[in-house]
Amino acid sequence: MLLVRLAGGRAVAFAATCPHQATDLADGCLVGERIQCRLHHYEYDVVTGENVVPRRETDPAELWKSAPGYLPVFAVEERDGWVWVADEPSPPPASYDPALEQRAARPAPASSAAVDGASLVQVEVGTTFELRLPAGPGRPGFVWRVEVDGPSVAVVGQRAERDHHVVRLAARSTGAATVRCSYARPWDPEPAEVRIHEVVVEGG
Repeated sequence: MLLVRLAGGRAVAFAATCPHQATDLADGCLVGERIQCRLHHYEYDVVTGENVVPRRETDPAELWKSAPGYLPVFAVEERDGWVWVADEPSPPPASYDPALEQRAARPAPASSAAVDGASLVQVEVGTTFELRLPAGPGRPGFVWRVEVDGPSVAVVGQRAERDHHVVRLAARSTGAATVRCSYARPWDPEPAEVRIHEVVVEGG
C-alpha cells in the first residue's frame, strides 16, 4: 500500500497499484485528494477509493469498456506519534457498481479442445500464435501472469485489448510445452483463476 499525507494534514492509505491494469501508483500524480495513474490517466479518490475519471465522464452503458473498478483504501488512525493502518481494506465506495463494468459473456472461440481440464493447442514449428484471455471487467487490480514450462514455446509479446488480454507466443522447436496463465492481484497469495494450455509443436 501507499501512505501519504494530504495538503490538509490528513494521512491516508491506499493500494499501491492502479485497479485498471495494475500500474504502479508510486509513480502517479497526487492532486488534492486524487491520485492519477501515469499509464491511462485514470483518477481515484484516495479517501473513498471512488474512480472519478473516467467514471464520471462515461455513459454507464459504456463503462464496461474502461472498467475502472475502485481503489482499495485502508482506514488510518494517528495516535501517540504513530500512524496506524488497518490490515484489511475498507468496503467499496457507494458509487461502485460492479454490474456496470461487466459485459455479456461471449462464447469462447473453438480454437482448441479441452483435455483433462486444460486446453490443447497444436501448432507448427516456426509459427506464432495467440492466446486470448478475458480481461475480467469489474475485478479491479487483477492481471494475467503467463509462465511457460518447456523450451518449445516462448512468450514474444502481450497486449491489452478492450475486453481481452492477448498473449503472443512463438513455436521455436518441436516438442511440448505447458503455458500457465494465472489471474490475480499482485498482493493475493493465490490466483482467482488459472488457465492451462498444453501446446504441441509439430514439424512443418
